[in-house]
Amino acid sequence: MDTSLDYSTSMNVYVQSLQDKQLIENVYKNNDLPAPTYLDDIIVQPIVSKNISPAGLGAINNLIIINKYLNSDLNNLARYIINLQTQKEVLESEVEYQSDLIDIEQLERRVELLKQRLGEQLKGQQGAVEAAP
Repeated sequence: MDTSLDYSTSMNVYVQSLQDKQLIENVYKNNDLPAPTYLDDIIVQPIVSKNISPAGLGAINNLIIINKYLNSDLNNLARYIINLQTQKEVLESEVEYQSDLIDIEQLERRVELLKQRLGEQLKGQQGAVEAAP
């Protein structure tokens, strides 16, 4: 997850520094976003899906679906990064729950807050994209 997030963030910084529209299109065309597809494979394993909390499992599955959608268009890079960061935070919260550092109610509240924040950030990014020249 960290590698995908770091690469995507670096790519976004680089693309933002470019002025030539053709060069930006070439960067997008030649550099796919790194999709952490291994997470999809891990989540469907019976041992994982049986032991992960319902709040964590539902949020992670939803975020995986959003990642697949955002990954289909490289112009979604900023939104993709926001989604990856949220996915990382949900996974970290689930680890805290599984380690008995937080209880199920704390996990559920945290996941709900992360989902709300994601919605606001994605909506904000959409507005920024629409306002761009």
